Amino acid sequence: MYIPRHLHHMLTKLIAQFPAVMVTGARQVGKSTLLQHIAREQEERYDYVTFDDPMLFMMNHTGRLVLDEVQYAPKLFSVLKLHIDEKKQNGLFLLSGSQAFSLMEHVNESLAGRVAVLRLLGLSYREIRGVEFFEGFVPTEAYLKAYESAMDRQEQTTDDKRSPDTLWQMIHKGQMPRLYEQETHWEVYYASYVSTYLQRDVRHIANIRDLNDFTRFMTAVAARSGELLNYNNIAQEVGVSVDTIKRWIAILETSGIVYLLKPYHHNHLKRAIKTPKIYMLDTGLMAYLTKWLTPEVLQHGAKNG
Repeated sequence: MYIPRHLHHMLTKLIAQFPAVMVTGARQVGKSTLLQHIAREQEERYDYVTFDDPMLFMMNHTGRLVLDEVQYAPKLFSVLKLHIDEKKQNGLFLLSGSQAFSLMEHVNESLAGRVAVLRLLGLSYREIRGVEFFEGFVPTEAYLKAYESAMDRQEQTTDDKRSPDTLWQMIHKGQMPRLYEQETHWEVYYASYVSTYLQRDVRHIANIRDLNDFTRFMTAVAARSGELLNYNNIAQEVGVSVDTIKRWIAILETSGIVYLLKPYHHNHLKRAIKTPKIYMLDTGLMAYLTKWLTPEVLQHGAKNG
């Protein structure tokens, strides 16, 4: 089952305006599925290539391409630049990649002015509910009508989805598309997600000797989701230096695991130096790391309110 994404409409517009469009985001938020779905809607055919296996080489393919996991083929970007400059057409390439330091460096170096970059997050409340409203969230009359329409459709086949208990179940479940598209064991899924993230992403980004330290660090961050970011406090709990914690926070932020919310201030300098709050972007991952293994534990725990 494909869950329509709100980014779909913007991505479709940008295909007509840029030679290449890249969708970035954390692992398993649905980047590949979104690109494959959009590619099937286009008038001109796209071939699909993944770079999970670096042996695949783009030059064996002709025509428009969907290039998946491009961070595994850094030498590809200079080839793309030459191809784009030669063809001088829009919509040639649809790219996806996990947000890593090196990925955006290659994009900025080789494809500046040639690629539009969009960031895909996990499923939003509107996407999960099937609310067909694609503008920025403002509770306008149009949004309220779309919301009521989605609720009416769901009530024809299911119980009322608007109860507080169901909301807590959704927060606990998280926002990863696979958990909503098919029956999936929640705890096994997130255990695999953490293991894959550590082995494939963290090892590529930074030379971390002990991944157990990084796992403890992720748990400490998850327990502080929604709180002011205190590097010293986390460093003391994990048993590493403050500089290490700052570097690891940057890794989580770049790879789409956390978001740093900076406080508002009319003075931009003060806004930059004030302490931000840190948020785990996927609430299911937060619940898994902190061992809140049921919606009831989460609802009555420290994060309620």
